[in-house]
Amino acid sequence: MKKKLVFVALMALVLSVTGCGSGETSTDESSTASETDTGSSVSVSVQDIKDRGTLVIGGEMTYEPYEYLDENDEYTGYDIEIWQYIANDLGVELEIVDLPFSGALTGLDAGKYDVVGCVVGVNAERAKSYEFSIPVMSSRILAVKSISNSSITSMEDCDGLTVGAQVGSTAEICVNEWNDELTAAGGGFAEIKTYTGTTEAFLDLVNGGVDIACEAEQMVLSLMDKQEGVYEIVGQVGETSYLSYAFRTSDTEFRDFVNEELQKMKEDGTLSALMEKYFEMDIVADLPESDFIPEE
Repeated sequence: MKKKLVFVALMALVLSVTGCGSGETSTDESSTASETDTGSSVSVSVQDIKDRGTLVIGGEMTYEPYEYLDENDEYTGYDIEIWQYIANDLGVELEIVDLPFSGALTGLDAGKYDVVGCVVGVNAERAKSYEFSIPVMSSRILAVKSISNSSITSMEDCDGLTVGAQVGSTAEICVNEWNDELTAAGGGFAEIKTYTGTTEAFLDLVNGGVDIACEAEQMVLSLMDKQEGVYEIVGQVGETSYLSYAFRTSDTEFRDFVNEELQKMKEDGTLSALMEKYFEMDIVADLPESDFIPEE
């Protein structure tokens, strides 16, 4: 979607936003949800979205192959096509708010968009504050080294090294838990470095700023496909987790609608086709529809 300037009126508030073509818009910030009388919480219903004429998703749009800008400067990816499908069924335009992942959940709380539309790792702590859709993918967090670093041959070699991950991500959570385990055994990392952008840890890895970079499996494989002979996988960090979309706790009706749409995509083969397109695999049959939030 080519970027252009548009103005969107949402409820009684009018904000200027940066838009995109192809029925989708990209914004830096937007007010989409209705405030309660107390002003202490926000919520949105399916009818609100239909009346407004836009479905607004927020998240970091540089997480290939989930969401990214293609060679034509248009947003595409696994998540984008899922949300375009849902927007089409609603009969509304898809609008995108692009921001660092570290601010995605707080932006949802503030009502800047209807849902965190980039995948979010499901864990017990997040589930205390947010509702989650049924999973759309499972993922492992992988530890990656520079292929030229012959001193690291296993996960055991990582003790005492400098490790990088994106701030606020599941990768960061897994790295901290990994460090806690090493510390309890008398070791620990020399330093844990965090980054705002998805690929910044890998750039730092190439430049020697960190010894290990950690990120979700699909993103790692996509990066390695684009930069052959640069990175090498050392091993898995933590347990395999499920990836879902995050909603405010006040938006269970909207979440239920999205779950119905995702179930429809499973049944009509759309989700399988998108997995094959972006990940060259199909694990739809392995994704749970209940009991997927881990216990503390």
